[in-house]
Amino acid sequence: MEEQGVDVTKQLKVSDAVYDELDELKDEEGHTSFDSVLRTLLLHYRHVQPNDQE
Repeated sequence: MEEQGVDVTKQLKVSDAVYDELDELKDEEGHTSFDSVLRTLLLHYRHVQPNDQE
Protein backbone atom coordinates (compact mmCIF):
# COMPACT_ATOMS: atom_id res chain seq x y z
CA MET A 1 0.00 0.00 0.00
CA GLU A 2 1.42 3.38 -1.00
CA GLU A 3 1.57 6.22 1.53
CA GLN A 4 0.49 9.57 0.14
CA GLY A 5 0.91 13.02 1.62
CA VAL A 6 3.28 11.91 4.37
CA ASP A 7 6.11 14.37 4.98
CA VAL A 8 8.55 13.23 7.63
CA THR A 9 10.91 15.85 9.03
CA LYS A 10 14.30 14.78 10.35
CA GLN A 11 17.12 16.80 11.83
CA LEU A 12 20.60 16.85 10.37
CA LYS A 13 23.60 18.00 12.40
CA VAL A 14 26.26 19.95 10.51
CA SER A 15 29.29 21.95 11.57
CA ASP A 16 29.09 25.73 11.83
CA ALA A 17 31.19 26.06 8.68
CA VAL A 18 28.80 23.86 6.65
CA TYR A 19 25.79 25.71 8.06
CA ASP A 20 27.31 29.05 7.06
CA GLU A 21 27.98 27.80 3.50
CA LEU A 22 24.42 26.47 3.17
CA ASP A 23 23.00 29.73 4.52
CA GLU A 24 25.09 31.71 2.03
CA LEU A 25 23.94 29.52 -0.88
CA LYS A 26 20.35 29.83 0.32
CA ASP A 27 20.53 33.62 0.18
CA GLU A 28 22.55 33.85 -3.05
CA GLU A 29 20.35 31.49 -5.03
CA GLY A 30 16.99 32.55 -3.63
CA HIS A 31 16.10 29.27 -1.92
CA THR A 32 13.33 29.37 0.66
CA SER A 33 14.72 26.57 2.83
CA PHE A 34 17.82 24.54 3.59
CA ASP A 35 15.90 21.53 2.29
CA SER A 36 15.74 23.19 -1.11
CA VAL A 37 19.48 23.97 -1.05
CA LEU A 38 20.37 20.38 -0.16
CA ARG A 39 18.04 18.90 -2.81
CA THR A 40 19.64 21.13 -5.45
CA LEU A 41 23.15 20.12 -4.35
CA LEU A 42 22.23 16.43 -4.42
CA LEU A 43 20.70 16.69 -7.89
CA HIS A 44 23.77 18.53 -9.15
CA TYR A 45 26.09 15.97 -7.57
CA ARG A 46 24.24 13.06 -9.19
CA HIS A 47 24.34 14.65 -12.64
CA VAL A 48 27.89 16.00 -12.58
CA GLN A 49 30.22 13.21 -11.56
CA PRO A 50 33.97 13.90 -11.34
CA ASN A 51 36.06 12.32 -14.08
CA ASP A 52 37.95 9.20 -13.08
CA GLN A 53 41.66 9.91 -12.71
CA GLU A 54 43.96 7.45 -14.41
